[in-house]
Amino acid sequence: LLGGHPAFELALQASDMHDFVEKTLPFAGHDSLESYLDECNPIKHYHGSRVPCLILNALDDPLCVEANIDMKIARGTHNFALATTRRGSHVAYREGLIGQSCFMHRLTLDFLEEARLAQLRAQ
Repeated sequence: LLGGHPAFELALQASDMHDFVEKTLPFAGHDSLESYLDECNPIKHYHGSRVPCLILNALDDPLCVEANIDMKIARGTHNFALATTRRGSHVAYREGLIGQSCFMHRLTLDFLEEARLAQLRAQ
């Protein structure tokens, strides 16, 4: 499917994550890293959102690095919650002796249930 795309072979030769992102920009419809980062930055799209949103970020996440976490977002947006953990890497919130459950799923369901109950109380 992607093998015929000119960027495919370049992507296979990427030496690190930054290089991979730059080489796969055409797959996302962008011709520059600046354009991609500007359009795909979720922070640009949250203003005015009324949908409850949980942001879960591990401080050791190699992709969503700590320096990029906007710690003010939850304080400035009434229906947003920001939860950080010291460890968790990138979406690796497994729990239990053999990783049979997931902290991220449990936290998300708890958050959504509380949002639902808050909406009911407000009616």
